[in-house]
Amino acid sequence: MDDNIRFENLFETYDPPEGGVQGLREKLDSLETKKPFFSLPRIALVTSFAIAILVAVALIPGLMKPRSNLFLELVKKSENPAFIKYGYLERNEEAVSVPPSAKSYLTVKRVETSNENVKFYLVESIE
Repeated sequence: MDDNIRFENLFETYDPPEGGVQGLREKLDSLETKKPFFSLPRIALVTSFAIAILVAVALIPGLMKPRSNLFLELVKKSENPAFIKYGYLERNEEAVSVPPSAKSYLTVKRVETSNENVKFYLVESIE
């Protein structure tokens, strides 16, 4: 081995602090005291968790709504009587009706007759 290395000065020695081991035990005992259950950080955590749950409960029903069916929307817009047979459209009690797209220029008025079995309609152009 090399003679230039001095092993006595390799590690520095320190004196213990005042109070020594007894002071360390007192400090550790004071740290071991239990914190109160209702501390400010715990209350904040529970409150934020409760708010998150309430917001989720309020938003989930809105997100779970079924999306509108494009086919049914197109069927209703077309008003084709063929879709009545398959149950996509409701049967209109009147024999004559004006589709919503034509209501701006057509009007239909039922004329009362003496016979219930006879239905008479007056169709007029508004333009």
